Amino acid sequence: MRVNRALLDDLSDTLDAIDRAGFDGLSHIARARLDYRKWKLIQDFVSRHPVPDRPHLKRSAEWRGVAEHVRALDDLEILDWALQQVDIATHHETGIQDLRPTVPARARTCCCVMCRAASKRPTWC
Repeated sequence: MRVNRALLDDLSDTLDAIDRAGFDGLSHIARARLDYRKWKLIQDFVSRHPVPDRPHLKRSAEWRGVAEHVRALDDLEILDWALQQVDIATHHETGIQDLRPTVPARARTCCCVMCRAASKRPTWC
């Protein structure tokens, strides 16, 4: 996979600014802007570098691939979200049901779910 280096560098700079923001005394609005920028960059990465759909694999294995895909971003929040999806899929495969309402299994590809989550996240900032 050929990754846009400038995009990753921009994201890395934004993550560094977010880390420094806790110590620099930035206002809440400035921190929210940085968080918004981070999620827009993650959304750009996800849309430009989609995870291939592999329907022959179990859903948990697909989500493990997604987790490896987003590991390149060096953002713990998106990695944690992807690993949570691995746990949820593993629970579904073993018969442990999640309490959240979900669409039927395989109704959406992992890439579609990840794109949707990344696009919704900036609105939470």
